[in-house]
Amino acid sequence: MAESRSRKPRKRVPNETIPWTEIPLGEVVRGLEGVPFGLWFYQVKSSSPDSEDFIHDPLATMVDVVPGVTWGSTVTTLVINHDKTLYYTQLHTMAFVSPDGNVTLVQVKKAP
Repeated sequence: MAESRSRKPRKRVPNETIPWTEIPLGEVVRGLEGVPFGLWFYQVKSSSPDSEDFIHDPLATMVDVVPGVTWGSTVTTLVINHDKTLYYTQLHTMAFVSPDGNVTLVQVKKAP
């Protein structure tokens, strides 16, 4: 049986949604101009309506917002720090979008 851990009560953080925002790789790292994929950032407060929409249907949050992503795109998700509670955190997401519009990796980092 798993060991029970008690969690210290923490103050909830406000919902500070940052909509899908492109990170221009060529401006961030020299030599990455013209790479064949896009990098996007998204932030939502856990348990907010935006967060619930993203967790349950990440593709729907990207269609019509992230160029090249369509209803036929695929999404692969990796969650980092999943051992942490979601109650009091912002979810920080990085999405790599391939030239065919597929989201090749989505990383969700839970941060206090």
